[in-house]
Amino acid sequence: MKTSFFFDKLEKFKFSFAHHTQELDRSGRLIKKQRVRIAILDTGIDKRKGGIRGGFFNGRLRDDLCYSWVGGSVHDENGHGTNTTNLLLNVALDAEICVAKVFAGNDFGTQEARNVADVCASCIFNLLQCHF
Repeated sequence: MKTSFFFDKLEKFKFSFAHHTQELDRSGRLIKKQRVRIAILDTGIDKRKGGIRGGFFNGRLRDDLCYSWVGGSVHDENGHGTNTTNLLLNVALDAEICVAKVFAGNDFGTQEARNVADVCASCIFNLLQCHF
């Protein structure tokens, strides 16, 4: 029951957002569609995972849209950012996903808050997903 409730709400949300991503002619036919860009601020991404590899293969994930704000690689040692990205790849089918590694671990302190602020000031996205 809870799963169907979630997906029903998700469909209503996607419908309410469609006018931002679609251009229709006067008769209502789709003439242009652009992807929504979702930024995930989390622990990074593990590019070796199957669903993640698929996102890179179909162009919904791109190396130039994955960046580490904590120094070093965007690789996810924790797994949370990878799982979040995989979920969005499966439910937000028209989205382009940007991954910002803003956490090196599980702590949220002053530096992590600065990382979040820097991402918000530096990146262009339609939706922001943060799990903190």
